[in-house]
Amino acid sequence: MVAPNPPPYAPNPVHDAHRYVAGGAPLVAPPAGYAPPMPLPAAPVGFFSGAAQFFVGLGFLLSRPSLYGIASVPLFVASAVTTVGFVISWFAAGAVVAPHLAEAEGVAAAALHVAQALLFLTFALFSVLLGATLAQPLSGPALERLVARTEETLGVVRDGAAPKESLAVKLFRSLRVNLFGLGFAVITLGTLALLTFLFPPISVVTVPLKFCATALVVAWDFLDYPLEVRGGGVRKRLAWFLDHFGAAFGFGLAATGTLLLPFVGLIVLPAGVVGATHLVARAERARP
Repeated sequence: MVAPNPPPYAPNPVHDAHRYVAGGAPLVAPPAGYAPPMPLPAAPVGFFSGAAQFFVGLGFLLSRPSLYGIASVPLFVASAVTTVGFVISWFAAGAVVAPHLAEAEGVAAAALHVAQALLFLTFALFSVLLGATLAQPLSGPALERLVARTEETLGVVRDGAAPKESLAVKLFRSLRVNLFGLGFAVITLGTLALLTFLFPPISVVTVPLKFCATALVVAWDFLDYPLEVRGGGVRKRLAWFLDHFGAAFGFGLAATGTLLLPFVGLIVLPAGVVGATHLVARAERARP
């Protein structure tokens, strides 16, 4: 749940470094660096406010240098995986071509050098794609910490009575949630691609629908982090998604449109997680 918007230094379970008297007057001066929770509007979230939350998350992240370290973990992971892939690619390409270079001369040797370069570029491209793909799952703990830090600022109060879950339970639930999103993407985008192949003029309709379907998948993916800390499997996530469909769809469109910009994917990932946390917190704040 989200704590009501308090006056400055009012009691708040998230910021209870010291005790307060009724009326919001502090018993002692607030500690250095203390800031009351950010106010959250109580108005329901809709399509446009949902879209705005992505950019709110981006601004929130950029304005807090203390979060840069956590937010840079996906970029670090992707860079590490890609670098290792580049090294392996270099030696792999050499291992494939080197045995033939010893006996080659002239044009044949030049062709083998070109083939080695093309092999390296192919392996290197695969390394980049692998790094970008693995960055999100391998950065899961850091992104969950980013959710927690964002919720602290927003005054979100976790249910302390919630039962503790094992890592295996969390991983299995996360796998089911991700497979649901992947299944939706494969079925929807595959069907639209097949229709376009069979009847190319229909692309006027199918291309925008592909973008919309991608936006829903992106929103499902980003919202997984703040919803994961609240527990519940696919049914609970789907119920939340359908209850706030307009807001989730708007959020996904904003994130997907930004992802079309080159070289911003790993920057969008932490910003999207923060924005999704804002969206979930606002939805809970507006709940009667």
